[in-house]
Amino acid sequence: MIKKSSGYLVRIGLVLLILLSLFLSYKIWLSPATKDATVQTANSDTTNTNKAAADVFLASKMVYHHKEKTYFTNTDVDLNAMKTALLKMDSDRLKKISFSKEKFIELSERKEAVELLYIDAFSLKEFADIYHLKTDGLSEESYSFERILLDLEKKKLYFYSYGASSAYVTDVKLRTADLEKVMSEDISGYLEVTLDPNDPKYYLLTNDIQLKKYSYILATQPFTAFTQVFFNKNSDLFINEAENHVTAYTDKGGNNLKINDQTGQVTYQGAMLDNISSKNIYDSSFEYLKRMPSSTGNLNFFSHHGKVIKYVHYIEAYPIFSDLNKGAFTFNSEHSGQVKIDTNVDSVYIPIPSDEKVTLVNTQKLKDQLAEVGIKTDAIQQIQIGYTWQSLEETSQVVDLVPEWYVLYQNHWTRVAELLEQQSKGADA
Repeated sequence: MIKKSSGYLVRIGLVLLILLSLFLSYKIWLSPATKDATVQTANSDTTNTNKAAADVFLASKMVYHHKEKTYFTNTDVDLNAMKTALLKMDSDRLKKISFSKEKFIELSERKEAVELLYIDAFSLKEFADIYHLKTDGLSEESYSFERILLDLEKKKLYFYSYGASSAYVTDVKLRTADLEKVMSEDISGYLEVTLDPNDPKYYLLTNDIQLKKYSYILATQPFTAFTQVFFNKNSDLFINEAENHVTAYTDKGGNNLKINDQTGQVTYQGAMLDNISSKNIYDSSFEYLKRMPSSTGNLNFFSHHGKVIKYVHYIEAYPIFSDLNKGAFTFNSEHSGQVKIDTNVDSVYIPIPSDEKVTLVNTQKLKDQLAEVGIKTDAIQQIQIGYTWQSLEETSQVVDLVPEWYVLYQNHWTRVAELLEQQSKGADA
């Protein structure tokens, strides 16, 4: 009975929040006859984000080696503490060293060390620019890494990736005393992890993990928010409205922006903005990202492959996986001076309180499940917890975010549940 009453109250609260959102939207937009006010509910401001590069390109995981054990955390507090420490450090010139699987394992077994892990490879040159490292020792401008290891005893900072033949290291001077004190005394919330020496690409969670399931009220950006982001001038646009549910904006230069009023997909193709340099994909995409409305949320670096870089919204430091680029921003520098950008008018905005939790099995159990259906686990490139974007049939104003295991398999991120189902059907066929 109490459970039913609780659910009833949650539903009432949800309805009230939606009504409040709609009321605020009306107050903001005051002119319901315009295209942007009527196509979808615009319940967000269009103030541009003001995030620093150190925040957008922050690593998403941290591993702490301490007293014969290894711990994992990805909370904003811990990651930001490391970011602050690195921003304040002094460093010598970078030095290139030879690397191997054995060296990778040896670094992973260092005592009193901190590792920062990226989901995908990140540019060392870009990192050096953000954290003011001396780059005169950087012989490879295109060198990328997936891990940083700060050796707290030897005061060295390593940049490396699994399977790489080279790495970079620099001596650093930073105030590690405060950092060590915090870590050694406040690790109660950290998760214990281990490393499989036969397949050391990623750490394994020792125990099952419980994570909250979230519901969010959506923010739906007005179409004009995107014309302000992508065009040099908004006053000289040609508009072809709602052909196959797509509104197209074109300027005199032939640059084109299309927005689908059913799926929310936003696609821009054309020249880069006049005030944005195309010197590298990180800087140019970041300049566009800074122009996005603040209510699009904390879009942070997720992946970079060739000419494509992707940013996604993170919930509790876990990335959102979605269709139709919801909660995501993909930047493709197709060729010199030309770009293709994909995003969505919808983004998560206001969380709805909930106590519902989901239990995810530990990483070894997960690998065992995959092996049982015939998947070679050494072919899995990455294992990652993410939040799956689930639209609701009852209302388009709210979305559920459900934590699940994902794997990077055959160069594609896939839900483990979906992969297991596919393999089982294939075996039964």
